[in-house]
Amino acid sequence: MPVTESLLDHKVLDHKVLGREFKRGFAVGQARFLRRQLEYRYKQLPKWVADKLATATSAQIEEWAIRSFNKKSLKAIFDRD
Repeated sequence: MPVTESLLDHKVLDHKVLGREFKRGFAVGQARFLRRQLEYRYKQLPKWVADKLATATSAQIEEWAIRSFNKKSLKAIFDRD
């Protein structure tokens, strides 16, 4: 039987506890992936970058990921926040 629903569209996101935890886990995964990309490009990251990634929302991480393609420095990627 094929899966026809996306987990992101499922009612779990509306659940008071599970939805919040799922969204936070999703953001943690995004932050981990962006961190690996930035470490590949800039080598060791400063503490302030790690702090920003640790507390960021999913929307912030997505914005930083997009900026990372055309910005030349970490400051330029994270500057607007």
